[in-house]
Formats: sequence, structure tokens, C-alpha cells
Amino acid sequence: MARSWLALAYLEQGQQAAARELADSKTLAASQTAASAFSSPLIQRLVRLQTQQALGQDSAAMQQAQDLLNDVNVAGGATIEQALAAQILTELLSNSGASQANERRMTVISKEQPLDIALSQPGYTLPLPDYQAEQFKVTNTGSAPLFISLLRQGIPAAGTEQESSQGLRLKRNFTDLAGQPLQINQLKQGTDFIAWVSVENTTPDALPQVALTQLFAAGFELRSAMLAQEEQSSAVSYQKTGDDRLYTYLDLGPAGTTRAKVVLKATLNATYAGRFYLPLWSVQSMYKPQLQSTVAGQWLEIKP
Repeated sequence: MARSWLALAYLEQGQQAAARELADSKTLAASQTAASAFSSPLIQRLVRLQTQQALGQDSAAMQQAQDLLNDVNVAGGATIEQALAAQILTELLSNSGASQANERRMTVISKEQPLDIALSQPGYTLPLPDYQAEQFKVTNTGSAPLFISLLRQGIPAAGTEQESSQGLRLKRNFTDLAGQPLQINQLKQGTDFIAWVSVENTTPDALPQVALTQLFAAGFELRSAMLAQEEQSSAVSYQKTGDDRLYTYLDLGPAGTTRAKVVLKATLNATYAGRFYLPLWSVQSMYKPQLQSTVAGQWLEIKP
């Protein structure tokens, strides 16, 4: 990466030949476990793309950009990687279409009449409040390539969550204080019990900065939270408790190692009578969001 930055510096001084020689030379790939963010392979690719753009190597730069846009690691990278990717890719796509602004057009068909859109900027957002998959269609009516993302987000209605698991495994169970299994669909008010949760990395790579979110039913009160085994304490980097929730941040080892799995327990009390919903629990890698696991919520009743 130092070669690419030096090439950019030579370009600013008008030294085209020296810049091109540096940019065309081979660079060594960094280790995935390098401590420095600037040793990141993704950042190396971004800076190389920036150098190719500055040298006028448009075809190579666009190919590099296409490869990056197809790489899930761009979306799941560290904050500095995402920021640099947004800056460099936006500049590249903006400059490449500056002389072809009228050629970037698309037609969007949703529930309403077809909408013809001329794109004067490299980025465009269109809200779709009445989105229906079977009626939705986007057509590129210009001559410049377009990269379309369809994003849908929200909170599932209570009881409709779908459990999922990719790269991480999340399990939950409940016991009484003596360790006997406990069904929580019906509890007596004032009951103390334990919520057990295990988080396991099923990938061959270490996973630092994994976030576990436990949301409790409104009728519960959190008494305490701790590790099931004290020797696993090094896996917990931070823990934050609230009245109705518990956030735990973990560093997990590769699958098959002793640090791949962590078990935590939280002592709860069924404090308030009524019918309540225990929300979905989730665990996710903070910088590789495709690695995640969820456990569905459930309705329960606390009786006086």
C-alpha cells in the first residue's frame, strides 16, 4: 500500500513515469490478522483502485471497483474500511459518469405507474412504502451500468420471527435455581430462575467483536449476569446491563477450540403479573454482519 500512496504523491508532482512504475509493481498481501487497519487487504485494494483512477487506467479501475462491489467484506468491514470504500467508490463512479449523466436512466415499476428516472448523481434513493415483490421491477433504460440494491428492514411482529444461523450458533434454555429445566410459558409471580445462553463460532476463523443482545420480557427483572465458567472471562470484552436487557461483547476462537463457545447465565425474577412477550435474542459479528444467529421470542404469563 505504501507503493500506491507514493505513486499518488509522484503524480501530484507531475512524475507520471515514476508513479506508473510504482503502481504496476507487485505488492505483498497482508495477513488477515494484522493488527493495523492500514494492513487490511481491503484497504490495500481500495488504495490501488484510487491509484489506477489517478493514472487514467479507467478499465482496470472499473474492474477493481466491480470486484469490490461484489465482495461481501466491503459491507462487513471495519468502520475505517467502509468509510474509505464509500469515498473512493463514490468518486470513481461519479467521475466515470460525469460526461454521461444523460445516459444514466432507469424505469421503476411498483404499485403505481412506471416511474422514469434520470440520474444526475452517482447515488439515488427511492422509498417504496407500498413494496410488493410480484409487482416490482427495475429496468436500466440508459447506456451506463447501474448497481441496484433493494433494502427492506423493520421489526417482525411478535411471534412471527424466523430463527436463523450462519457462522454462529445461539442456544437458549431456562432452569430453576437448582438447575432443573423450567418452562417459562407460565410462571408464578416472584419466581427466581436462570436464563442460560450459549454462543458458538462455527467458522474456521477467530471472530473478535461479536455482539450478543438479550431482551427480557417486561414482567422480568434482571438480578445478575455472569459466565457459566469463570475461565471463559477473557472471551468477554464488555458487558452492559439495563432494566430489561443485557448486551455482551465477545471475542470467539475458531471452531473446535476451547474459545469457540461461551456460555452465560442471567438470574431473572418474574416480578410483575400479566401476559408478556419475551423478544427475539440475537448474536452477530459486528464487522461481518452476515455471520449471525437468532432465537425466536415467545409469549408467557406471570400469575399472582
